[in-house]
Amino acid sequence: MISVGMGPWTTMRDDPRCTGSRALVVALGLGLASGCGSTTSLDVGAPPATGTSTTDASTTGTPTSSADGTTTSGSDVPSDLPEAMPDLPPPGACPATCEVELPLVWSWEDEPTDGTQEHRLSAMAWAPDDTLLVADLRNGEPWLTRLTPDGGLVWSRPVYFGCDCEIIDLGFSTIGQLLVLGEGRSDWGAPWFELAGYFLERDDIDPVWSQGNPLYSSSPERPARMGSLMTLTNESIAVLAVETGLDGDVLEKDWFEVRYYSGGAPQDLWQLDTQLATAPPRRPRGVLLPLDELAIAVQGSASSGDYVVWARSQFDVATVSGSLPGPVDAMAAGPEASVVTAGIDRSRADAPVLQLASLPHEQPPAWVETIDVPAPGLGAPALVVDAAGTAYVALRTVPEASGDAAVLIVRLAPDGTPRWTTTLPLPASDAPVSVALSLARDDDRELVLAAIVDERLHLERREQGCRCD
Repeated sequence: MISVGMGPWTTMRDDPRCTGSRALVVALGLGLASGCGSTTSLDVGAPPATGTSTTDASTTGTPTSSADGTTTSGSDVPSDLPEAMPDLPPPGACPATCEVELPLVWSWEDEPTDGTQEHRLSAMAWAPDDTLLVADLRNGEPWLTRLTPDGGLVWSRPVYFGCDCEIIDLGFSTIGQLLVLGEGRSDWGAPWFELAGYFLERDDIDPVWSQGNPLYSSSPERPARMGSLMTLTNESIAVLAVETGLDGDVLEKDWFEVRYYSGGAPQDLWQLDTQLATAPPRRPRGVLLPLDELAIAVQGSASSGDYVVWARSQFDVATVSGSLPGPVDAMAAGPEASVVTAGIDRSRADAPVLQLASLPHEQPPAWVETIDVPAPGLGAPALVVDAAGTAYVALRTVPEASGDAAVLIVRLAPDGTPRWTTTLPLPASDAPVSVALSLARDDDRELVLAAIVDERLHLERREQGCRCD
């Protein structure tokens, strides 16, 4: 595919080209062709399995250890084929003699923000009309940028809250209203959050409603924090929050809350759980499932791991997953009302571990995967899951070999088997949200990434393929 730049200050940070000869791999009816570019078998389903495995992200290529501990060299070959036929790689992986490649489709960068003292990424979301919205913070001012699917700039503008707030999450209502969740401080310095609805116009956003509320926090060292925004039917909205306070003026505790809104007005507050405030503070994460069900990750204490609550409706807990092996920094919905979680275990600063788990609907994890990642400079992982259950994770790393920031991307099969791991030369800035990741709306085999690079908002789209030199 030809790389095309769109919008102002367009740049091509990585423009790989086909090199060497193209190796043809027998397709067996799947149309698998190696060489530069996409392979049509990347998204063929894999058989389900359970178990736990470990991968070292310092190596690239196609891992062969499966989730149940077995070792494979490719798909089974029918007995009626000639003996000379090569083994096929597992679905979503490259042949053994090839390397995964993510050729650049397009990239876009905003103009430099002169005089900016603080510039960091906030959130990314697709609009109903398939335009892409990216939120960032520019010298304390929240900002929204809208792009077309092919990387063309539609508009870029500040967002005005009734508070000194940063955008935490973006979403859309069932009638297409843009929903923006902000967190920060009120005019008098109190912890505050604001939820606002906008009509998404051709050249701007038109405010419709806004609701602001204070947040309680007993100490600056453990601030209150907002999390995921989820749109329910009938124009209802659920947002996750954590407030921190003293219990009997002795013990500091976290109160995990689900706040409901309807028609732009507060409706209910559900205190989901209370935990001793001993683990490092993180934002609460959750996802919307079919039939307005919610799956919510609740942070455990220092002595217990995070767990997932399955809520069938307001104030109705269906089941609890039990402790997960690690923290939940990101969460995504999978097929059949399942969820996938991702988080960074930072208990050892010199050896952080990316931990992923897949939980079938209202059940404990079906698989767990742990991946050693280069340190330091880790940001929170970005996670997406496609309709088949394939998971993609992206996070900022600083490999020791180069010393330069880069973005590590991992693809896992629906059964948790790592299909490939690769590193992109994208020097994302160090921040709580250092990279955002999404599947392209018109082709879920292509990835869209956002980051702040050299103090500019940078976006790029890449396709999945194999390079066989």
